[in-house]
Amino acid sequence: MVFSLLIEAVYILIPTLYKSKPTIRILAYVFVFIALLECTVCWFLTWRDVANYVRKTFKGKYFSDASETPQGWRLCPSCQLDAPPRSHHCKLCGKCILKRDHHCFFTGSCIGFYNQRYFIVFCVHMIWSNLFALYMQLNYLNQVMPIFSSSFLNYIPAINIVFWMMGKIPLGLLLLTIHSYFCIFTLGASLFFLIWQVYLLSSGKTSFEAWKNINPYGKSALDNIRSVFGPLKLAWIMVFFPVPFELSEDGIKWEVTPQHLKKGH
Repeated sequence: MVFSLLIEAVYILIPTLYKSKPTIRILAYVFVFIALLECTVCWFLTWRDVANYVRKTFKGKYFSDASETPQGWRLCPSCQLDAPPRSHHCKLCGKCILKRDHHCFFTGSCIGFYNQRYFIVFCVHMIWSNLFALYMQLNYLNQVMPIFSSSFLNYIPAINIVFWMMGKIPLGLLLLTIHSYFCIFTLGASLFFLIWQVYLLSSGKTSFEAWKNINPYGKSALDNIRSVFGPLKLAWIMVFFPVPFELSEDGIKWEVTPQHLKKGH
């Protein structure tokens, strides 16, 4: 979507929509390339998730006896190693993932302790970039096929394909109309995942813990945000300039909150 929207915006939408407005045209080009850069960097940082993989050396950081599975840890029959709390095995990755949340097919990786922050920022940039793209697409289509006229039927994909086969509309217009639907889908998916991740972030849960309605590790909302993003100043910087940096926690050792200790968790 990112690269197809780049080509579409640079060669079709922006030159047509802002032909007589050079200043706005330059700003539109800048926005498009910023969207490309931000989305690509966030995608790459989310995809490069090797730090999330559970290793045999993890247990040695906290336990000298390697013969037994420590309390709170679990033996993974697939990896044949002891995995720390909140870790789960991913069949698609073939690894146990630290604080595993879910496997993301958009980025081709598991979202876990080290890359959840990049995934959240990735969703943010996908939302605003798709909104901007959709705005230009609809403006362009409205000039060729006014929405509030009989041409509104052309916005229905099935009818649009029939009109193209009959020679009533060019192929480029058909592809642009269908592409706008992909843009809407991507926008909706990004918005859904962002809202869900913000809920998980503020409550200190993973998706598994939210589904099971358990939260033995959650602290205050600010502490939960710091656990994922680090210092709040860095969190704000990441939204505009997504760069990797070390977190204060390691995703291996988790403290159970006092109220759950009393319940025997």
